[in-house]
Amino acid sequence: MTTSGSKTAVKLLLAEDNPLVRDLILKGLEPFCEIEVCKDGADALLKVVDAPPDVILCDYKMPWRLVLLAGKGGGRADAGVGRPAAF
Repeated sequence: MTTSGSKTAVKLLLAEDNPLVRDLILKGLEPFCEIEVCKDGADALLKVVDAPPDVILCDYKMPWRLVLLAGKGGGRADAGVGRPAAF
């Protein structure tokens, strides 16, 4: 988690390919956390490796979602380990 002044912001990675659903989730969660958006599983894998989020929110039918949880992205065995995730 990151600290902004006296507030602690949760870093959430949103992996959603449907623009309507993605916008709805963004509008609902933006006031409560920092959101990094991915439109596909490959982009999500790269972002998990580059800047690991606190929480991953992933489309249930999105390809690569299990790889995100297993932490196999980018050759780092710990990329997704210990990250709460929701589908």
